[in-house]
Amino acid sequence: MSKRIYNKPPKTFQEQLQQLKDRNLTVEDDVKALSILTNISYYRLSTYFLAYQSKKDWFDNNLLLNKLLILIHLIENYDY
Repeated sequence: MSKRIYNKPPKTFQEQLQQLKDRNLTVEDDVKALSILTNISYYRLSTYFLAYQSKKDWFDNNLLLNKLLILIHLIENYDY
């Protein structure tokens, strides 16, 4: 099986933020959102996105970034 080669250039943090907004994610504070993307990364966050998308790459009901981050925090810090 041959390896797949991807030629997509990486997106800047600003481009990642714009992509989230274009996908119906409501961002109230761009500076804070960029800080989050810088520290946590878009790709780590993206594992949680599917639960809030009934259609691929589109967030339901103008989901607020802050609300999503609170839910992620609760999930990751849940004491099993």
